[in-house]
Amino acid sequence: MDTWTSFIGARTVITVAAVLGVSAGGIARAAPNACGFLSVADVAAVTGGTVTGGKISQVDPTVGTASCMYTSGALQIGVIVHQYSSGAEAQKEVASQLKDSRAHDDAGQKTTVEAGVGDAAFSSTMSGGFEMSAAMSAHGPITVQITIVGKGSASIPHERLRALIAKAASE
Repeated sequence: MDTWTSFIGARTVITVAAVLGVSAGGIARAAPNACGFLSVADVAAVTGGTVTGGKISQVDPTVGTASCMYTSGALQIGVIVHQYSSGAEAQKEVASQLKDSRAHDDAGQKTTVEAGVGDAAFSSTMSGGFEMSAAMSAHGPITVQITIVGKGSASIPHERLRALIAKAASE
């Protein structure tokens, strides 16, 4: 969570945790390379700008988590990968986070189930003072979370965010 704190405020950290589920329950201890799920070109296709980063996967083997960061102008893009003990555990986590995200839907947040993406997936966009687009999917025993934070992130077309999470879920 310290990675997120560097570019978003404390209130937002709670929102990101609620939307993206930073839970350790059911996680196996190995994590794949988070930078291997999306290329710089994949991220650039979504942001429409020059993208840097995506080269160093930060791994925490004690909780089966890896993360990778990208930057595009004022946008910060994070990919977090969790390795669970089974596909059922990964899908359970996505379902739990979907429920939490829907509970926060209001005029400033919209959650969408992404049918046909991975084994289970959803996306959420928040606007109004703070902008963020996020998506989470399960693919076998792995969940992939993508978060785009910064001015303009809420105006990224839904189809682009969906394509990005679908790409990550296919890896």
